[in-house]
Amino acid sequence: MQSWTLDVQRELPFNILLDTSYVASKTNGLWTGLEDINQVDSKYLGLANTLNADIDSPEAAAAGITRPYPSFQGSVAQALRPYPQYTTIWDQFQPTGYNAYHSLQVRLQKRYSNGLSLLGAYTLSKNIGFAGSDTFGDLFGGG
Repeated sequence: MQSWTLDVQRELPFNILLDTSYVASKTNGLWTGLEDINQVDSKYLGLANTLNADIDSPEAAAAGITRPYPSFQGSVAQALRPYPQYTTIWDQFQPTGYNAYHSLQVRLQKRYSNGLSLLGAYTLSKNIGFAGSDTFGDLFGGG
C-alpha cells in the first residue's frame, strides 16, 4: 500500500483559514478469491454452441473432442477443463485485488472572534478497485 498527501494552508483576512489537501492511496496484491484455475481455456471459444453439447453428441465428434477419461459424463466445455472431474476450483488466496483512492479536501474555518466561529468542509473523492473481502480470502465477504 502506498499513500500520499499534499496539504496547503493559507491565512485569509478576518481570521479565516483556508486548508486544501490532496489525499491519495494505491493498493495492489489484495486477496480476492476470484481466480478459477479450472476455467475452460479461451482458445475454445470458437466452438460456440458446441461447448454446451453433450460429450457424446455428433457436434463433439465433428469437433474431434473425446472423453477425457472413460467414465466421463458431461458437456464438451466440462471435458475441456484442466480438471474435468471438478466444476470450479477457486484459488482464494490469489493476490489479484487492487484499490485506488483520490480526493480533494477543502476546509474553510473562521476562528472564534466576536462570539462567532465558522467551519465548512467539502470532500470530492473517487475510489476505484476490487479489494479482497478479508484476510482469509472469503469469496462471499462473510469474514
